[in-house]
Amino acid sequence: MKITFICLSSALVGFALGSTAFGGEYDKAPIVDPECAVPFYGSLSMGYDSSYLFRGGRYGDHAPWAGLDLNYDVSDNLTWNIGTWYINPTDGPFVVNDELDVYSYAYFSMFGLDAALGGTWFYFPEDGGDAGEVNLALTKSIGNLFDFTFDYVYDITFEGHYFGYYLDKTIPLANCLDLNLGTGISHANDNYNFDVLAGDHIYVQAGLTFHLTESADFSTYILGNFPYSGLEDAGEEDDVYGGASISVSF
Repeated sequence: MKITFICLSSALVGFALGSTAFGGEYDKAPIVDPECAVPFYGSLSMGYDSSYLFRGGRYGDHAPWAGLDLNYDVSDNLTWNIGTWYINPTDGPFVVNDELDVYSYAYFSMFGLDAALGGTWFYFPEDGGDAGEVNLALTKSIGNLFDFTFDYVYDITFEGHYFGYYLDKTIPLANCLDLNLGTGISHANDNYNFDVLAGDHIYVQAGLTFHLTESADFSTYILGNFPYSGLEDAGEEDDVYGGASISVSF
């Protein structure tokens, strides 16, 4: 598993940097026949997290992951999003050995808010189980200061409710470098399974995004996680996490 992710990541880096590493005839983008162009756009991402942290809960350590995200513009105000994401923590303590997510969302604007409505199906190949949830997220840009997001999740399996409140800010530092800042707090009701699904926590996060080419980004982050209430009672402790990823858009 580790070898597979390392090889694929190396291949992506080589592909992303190839357009700038060679000159002459290779620095020209190929001409695409409009009839051959696909009607969607998206990104392919791969990365590594020091721990798989999900809504404040530590699911496992040394976790490589990969994801494919696709978008289709149905209209000027409606985008259909679909994607898949896989992560495999390689060191314990394990809550899940590995996880495959398949999700679908509708993105649209209403009342001056950017909305996302959809859901995710979770499958655990090694454990043989699955789960599902539905999700509504509303985002509002507050001037040029930050973006505020309200996040609501209903877990179908445990019939539990999760609420998140997040602030995010991206600050350009240079032509090819951004500083990403974020903080948030969340809480969940008693039906939400704190041992598996996590819930009550506060976090602060900072990261850098390097724009390697017009379509490739390399990102790093560090995050402080501070559980409280039910999640703290379940044994989750304050800690610091980090990771890195590369993403190629198309």
